[in-house]
Amino acid sequence: MGSHPADRFGRNLLQRRKRVGLSQEELAELTELHRVDIGVIERGELQASPCELLAGLRWRAGYYVQGEFYVEEDTPTSGNGADST
Repeated sequence: MGSHPADRFGRNLLQRRKRVGLSQEELAELTELHRVDIGVIERGELQASPCELLAGLRWRAGYYVQGEFYVEEDTPTSGNGADST
């Protein structure tokens, strides 16, 4: 998987699905999707932008920051609790 947001979204979905012990079939039933669609999403093959995937959903936050979706690189932590940015 690459660094496209669809790749990260799919990887996150796969990890979470496995963590809660759901099969693709069970998740498909819960989300009213086909099992094949779950696999397409998990592999990052869905030809949709994050905005399209999140259309109709809202985020309730304490503040609003205008920006864009991006994929945060996986980096090892330094172990001292300090933010390296």
